[in-house]
Order: sequence, then structure tokens, then C-alpha cells
Amino acid sequence: MTASTVVGPSYSRPGEIVSKVAGKAWTAVFYVTITIYLYGDLSIYAAAVPKSLRDVSCRSLYNDSSVINEYSPCWPNGSLSRMNVYRVYLIFTSIMRWAAFILMIALACERISHFPRKLAVPPHIVTNTTTTTPISVPHPPAANFHMMASLFGVSVYSFMCHHSLPGLITPVHNKHHLYSTLLLPAYIVVLLLYLLLVGTAVAAFDTIEDLYTLNFVPSGDPDAHTTPFILTVDYFLSLFPVFALSSTFPIVGTTLSNNLFALISLLMPQNPYRALSDSPRRMDARRLAIRVGVPLVTLLPPVAIAFATNDIEFLVGVTGAFGGSGIQYVFPTVLVYYARQELARRLKSKDVVGVTEGDDEGTAAGPSSAEEAASESVPLLSLRRPMRAGSQNPFASPFAHTFWLVLMIVWASVCVLVVLLHRINLF
Repeated sequence: MTASTVVGPSYSRPGEIVSKVAGKAWTAVFYVTITIYLYGDLSIYAAAVPKSLRDVSCRSLYNDSSVINEYSPCWPNGSLSRMNVYRVYLIFTSIMRWAAFILMIALACERISHFPRKLAVPPHIVTNTTTTTPISVPHPPAANFHMMASLFGVSVYSFMCHHSLPGLITPVHNKHHLYSTLLLPAYIVVLLLYLLLVGTAVAAFDTIEDLYTLNFVPSGDPDAHTTPFILTVDYFLSLFPVFALSSTFPIVGTTLSNNLFALISLLMPQNPYRALSDSPRRMDARRLAIRVGVPLVTLLPPVAIAFATNDIEFLVGVTGAFGGSGIQYVFPTVLVYYARQELARRLKSKDVVGVTEGDDEGTAAGPSSAEEAASESVPLLSLRRPMRAGSQNPFASPFAHTFWLVLMIVWASVCVLVVLLHRINLF
């Protein structure tokens, strides 16, 4: 029994594929890589939510000319700095994730048992303001080569957010011309969306926050907003990471804990769940530590990283360069390499068996027609594009040459190296 069969097929299918074609060592490396990536994901989520709440509640007390850093007071004459408020919100949002589920269950039970009358909530009153100060036109630099190193990790992470795009292939029955009719238009739409988002951001702001939504934090200047609608939109955009990432955090955390269980099951000689389900009273300290420790190991490191830093750009760059490059570049290349080797071995053994059986049976059991003979000579899958058009695999990849495998590994190494040199101030 492999590790992937222990933890279930819902999240271990990539690990199962790696274990079948690449062996136990690559499977362990795969789970370590995806664990690092998911830790980075959780760290980004854990830092983005309290940072958004902090900037909404603190930054509005300053005008645009104020110099603000992490140690500036959050409120006038207050003892709490912006960094301390960020950490308070970090703890608060962590508790609120659990409180939300508990409150929903409790309120549902209360409603079922008593059916209380729904009270009308008075609308929030926002005073209208008028704009008297013109907005300054931004003058961003044409290029900033110092930040080019961060672009590598951020680009990888941005593309990782669209790893579900290949799922578009599954519902399509006729898979001919998929590259030109489905995948290429999808990636073009994603690229245009990014260009539109980035282009408008550069044109509208002199300084772009690491969380772009924080550029829309309402200012304390009474002339900054014209209508209550604009004020509502600004608050919605500023708090968008709070709602979006808070809902995603438990899903990513569950995926990470499942991969940790799979990695432990792979490295341990016995499945820890077997004794746990058969005889709960006899489970030893090791199984108990695994059952209790894995959820703690899942949650504590991301929260600790978020306590240490709220630099979203740093977290995204490191996560994309190290974890994302492994998942997006290295392991697909490893899978393709070992799958081609396995396919070549099977086709070779099939040809040998076919030749042996043909010699034993003679020509009596041969194909009945020339068409059948031609069809039998064409393999279902081919490692290389055949020279004859009639035997070409219609689903063969246009990147079947070994050069593309080498290029992927080189590009992954460049991404990791550039980000690493940038973080140690050598680039």
C-alpha cells in the first residue's frame, strides 16, 4: 500500500502518478515540495487578512503626506503601533474563522428552536462629501530593474493561481485542435486581464501596495471621496482579501494536512490509520502524536511566519520561486521524462512478444487485409512524431523534443536562483 492510497484519491492523484512512474524517492520529494508551497500559501493568506484590516482602521487617520512605517502609532496618542495592531488582527481573524462556523451552527439551532422575529437593522448613515482637491497625476518610472528579481517568483505564483485551466480539457469530447480552440484563447484572456489590471494600476497610482486592494483604502481626507457609494466600494475593495482569503484558508489548510499525512505514511513502514480505526484503545504514542501533531504543524508555521513579517511581496516571491517552480516546472518535467521511459519499455516489450508469437504461429493467423496490417503496425502512443502522416498521433504534444524538458529545468533553476540572490542582496 502506497502513501497515496492511504490518504484517499481526492488530493493524492498527482502523488499517485509520481509514485507509479518515478518511484518512492521522487514521491517523497513531490510531497515535500507541495507542502512547502502550501505553507507559503497559508502564510500569504494569514498575512493578507490582518494587514488589510490594519490599513483600513489605521491608515485612514493619516493624510497622503504623512510618513508611515510599521512602528508608527495606529491611533493618535495610542500606545499600539501598526505592527502590534497587525498582530492583534492576526489573532482576531484566526479566532473568527472558527467563531464563524460555531456562530452559524448556534444561530441555526436557535432559529429552529425558537423562530425569533427578524429585527430590522437601521441603515448605516454616511455623510456626503464634496471633492475640492484635485487628484495629482502619477509619474511612475518607466522601468525598475531593482524589482525585476521579484517578478520571477511573483509571475510563477500568479500562474499557479490558474492551474485549474487544464481542467477545461476534460469535458471536451473532440480533443482535436485543443491548443488553438481552447487553451490558447483561455491563456490569452488571462493575459489580457492581467495587462488590464496592471496597466490601470500603473496609470492610476504612484506607489502600488504589495496588496493592490490596499490602494483603495479610504483616506482621512474629507475631500478624497465624493459619494457614499464610492466610500462603500473602497471599503469593499480594501476588505476583499479578508473575506476571500478567510474562506480559502481552511481549504488550503486541509489540503496541506492531507499531504503531510501522505508524506508521513510514505516514510513510515505502517499505515497509522489502520491501528487507529481497528483498536483505538491500543494506539501508541507515535500514532497519537501524528493525529494531534499534524493539524498543529499545519497551522502554527504559517501563523508564525505571518507574525514575523507582513511583506506580502516577499511571501509571494519566495512561495512562487521555491514551491511554485517545483510544482509548475520540475515535477511535470519529471513525470514526462519517466512516463516516456515507461512507455518506451512497454512498447518495446510488446513488440518483442508480438514478434515471438508471430514466429511461433507462422502466417496462418496474420491479418485478413492490408488495412488491418497497417492498423496493427501503428502504435496507440508514440514517443516521437512519425515521419509518415498516416501514423501520426493526433494527440501528440508539439513539445515532444527533449530540448523542452531541459529548458523547463533550466528555467526553474533560473527562477529560484534569481529570487535567492535577490533575497541575500546580491542581485
